[in-house]
Amino acid sequence: MSRIPQPRPEKNAAAGREDIETSGEAFPDGTMLELIRDEAGATSLLRWDGNSATISKSFEVNGKVYRPLQLHPTIVRALRLPRHITPYGSTRDLFNDLCKVLTDYTDVAEQDASLMAYSILGSCLVDRLLVAPFVSIVAPVGAPRAQLLRLVSSLCRRPLIVAEATPAALSSLSSMRPTFLFDEPNLSRRAERLLYATNSSGRFVFRNERMMGVFSAKVICSREPLRDPSLASQALQVTLSASGRQVPFLEDFVSEQIADEFQPKLLQYRLTKFSTVRTPPIDVSELTAPMQDLARALATCVADDEELQLGVVQLLRERDQEVRVDPSTELGSVVLEGLLFCCHTRGRSQVLCGELADIVNTMWTKRGEGRQTTPESVGWKLRALQLRTEAIDGAGKGLRLTEAARARIHSLARVYRVPSLQQVVQEECAHCQSAFGNR
Repeated sequence: MSRIPQPRPEKNAAAGREDIETSGEAFPDGTMLELIRDEAGATSLLRWDGNSATISKSFEVNGKVYRPLQLHPTIVRALRLPRHITPYGSTRDLFNDLCKVLTDYTDVAEQDASLMAYSILGSCLVDRLLVAPFVSIVAPVGAPRAQLLRLVSSLCRRPLIVAEATPAALSSLSSMRPTFLFDEPNLSRRAERLLYATNSSGRFVFRNERMMGVFSAKVICSREPLRDPSLASQALQVTLSASGRQVPFLEDFVSEQIADEFQPKLLQYRLTKFSTVRTPPIDVSELTAPMQDLARALATCVADDEELQLGVVQLLRERDQEVRVDPSTELGSVVLEGLLFCCHTRGRSQVLCGELADIVNTMWTKRGEGRQTTPESVGWKLRALQLRTEAIDGAGKGLRLTEAARARIHSLARVYRVPSLQQVVQEECAHCQSAFGNR
């Protein structure tokens, strides 16, 4: 991937002014500069003064001359940018229009379309949020994943479809704050941690002796749900069906028409809302901690519509409820429940993956679940939970129940509301007391 040069000031010798390459600026008086595409396909700048817009190759603001960030031609071609701005009506009008186009061309549920609409608006204001919009699309074999990705890339701010999540790709594009779309990426442990770091504002990646801010909106499309629980807890999961209703095929020219309609509206939305958005005082106390942060972020993007603010809380509450109602259907939750059982068994200092698989299968059988897992699957899940396995006494891979491991097990069990931790708090267990001692 070609490297994007970072914004840099240069001296204009003739005028004694400073030249600055930029992908966008927001000034204290409400003036904003935005990167756009001109009629020739090259980049220009749009200047917004709070009421009207002008387009030029350069603008002087406060004695400095701003010019479009110089991008490699391949990146310019891959990056979708609006050409101008157009009115969008009200926040509700724009939200409803997004929901409609999503349900017209995909088979996502109405609730999923709403969550995606919130995320698209969030991508337009990502640099005003503390948590970035992050959508995980689960598309099994046969599901129309390509069409959904094409549609999303027509709607999000500065969408870029990339193959892998690497420090080089994310950090080199960081100044653009694009919306990254990953199609079936190979998510190594390092990639998962990198994506997790890009979800929260103020986190940085060290690269080439520099600290790079990589905060950005993201969409990941894959055949299976995200494995890492920390990463998954910050994502809005949307599931595609392989045998849903018939939807119109999204021709390339139709995709371009949708982009030409929505990109100017979404840019206008960003310009008019950027300086006024504030985190609304909504009640998120019924949500789990990761969902609370996400609810506040998405509600911030619709801060002038109280009904939409309450709507995102309701949608996320329903998602939280789905996880809480029957955690036994998710391997990570039941593995944690099995680990709690081992932690509370006197004299036990370790558990083999095979033993833990037997415990999990027994719990599923008692609950009428027609499922079985294997020691290998349990081992992978333990690694995803950041619980390190090792060879134990020649008997196979397993987990030593050190105090650090016990503390993490209880912490994860609390975050993911594992029922047995809340129902049977062991008085003699210091970790239980730490988790629920002040109930």
